[in-house]
Amino acid sequence: MRMNLKLVKNAEEFARLKHAEQFRDDGITPYVKHLESVVNELKSMGVIDEDILCTGWLASSSSFGCVFFG
Repeated sequence: MRMNLKLVKNAEEFARLKHAEQFRDDGITPYVKHLESVVNELKSMGVIDEDILCTGWLASSSSFGCVFFG
């Protein structure tokens, strides 16, 4: 299976843009660091499916009000 790196990169860029002004509870750490950790953990477990890696980047987008549906 060949991974669609462009799709994953687009998800990463979208997440970075939408979470640019958000921070973790400590008020210092950018929220996107959490998303990086999620994606890195998925990769360390051998996940190569681009839909799953994109989900790692985008999972918080709707819950933080970055994206609206409907």
